[in-house]
Amino acid sequence: MKITVSVAGAATAGSSAVRCSAEFEAEAIDQGTLDRMVQTVQQCEAAVHRTQGHAPRAQGHAPEPSGSPPARPDSRSAAAKRLATEPQLRALRAITHRRGLRLASELESRFGIHSPQQLTLRQASQLIDALQEPAATT
Repeated sequence: MKITVSVAGAATAGSSAVRCSAEFEAEAIDQGTLDRMVQTVQQCEAAVHRTQGHAPRAQGHAPEPSGSPPARPDSRSAAAKRLATEPQLRALRAITHRRGLRLASELESRFGIHSPQQLTLRQASQLIDALQEPAATT
């Protein structure tokens, strides 16, 4: 299923209303999907606040963008922070299952993260490439 999140900021005296929309795909509504939804809303809210010249609300840390992030001035840094796509996560699950590996263990040892939903687009791509190498070692 495709999930779309949209956050709109109010128009101010010096600017028009700003809207941030993002989409991502999910197989089911589970805790990981709910976490991604919250993260996407926080990211959109921060983008709206930045565009309107306001500081984002403190959240403990800046949320990472989701699979389809809103446009940002520095697209290179945005690309580095986008979360892995559902097709990447499915591929990683299939590859690790086929090789008899635990995805959670690979994520912890390689990237220091505990959940596939924390994986960035770049990290997922790197891990897929590494696991598909014929002589890949873990």
